[in-house]
Amino acid sequence: MAIKAVDPIADLSVAREVKLREAQAARRNSQRPEPPAEAPATNQFPQQAAAQEAEQAQAEQRQQEEAHAQAQGNAQNPSLRFHVDPDTGKTVAELVDHQGQVLRQMPTEEALEIAKAIGKMQGMFVDLKV
Repeated sequence: MAIKAVDPIADLSVAREVKLREAQAARRNSQRPEPPAEAPATNQFPQQAAAQEAEQAQAEQRQQEEAHAQAQGNAQNPSLRFHVDPDTGKTVAELVDHQGQVLRQMPTEEALEIAKAIGKMQGMFVDLKV
């Protein structure tokens, strides 16, 4: 059987070192805040969560606006209509909605009236000279 020498000072220093390491580990663990178990991961960074919520709200708003615009577009269903003005002989293009109302016209009514007036004046000049 072997006889060991007992050094009480060495045993105390080992015990102190073990306690010191345990205390340091406990301090390190207490400095790291643990996330609450019931909180979702997005609440860790409130600014990111707010930005994500804002993006989602904008996306939903865009979808609603697109659906509204599409519904209005289908309700109006504009179409093109062409005809020849009988007084001037000019081709007229009209953009007409589903109710038959003219939204745009090329050339405008004023331009057609001016062309008609110029046509009459040209006829007067020709008649006077002949």
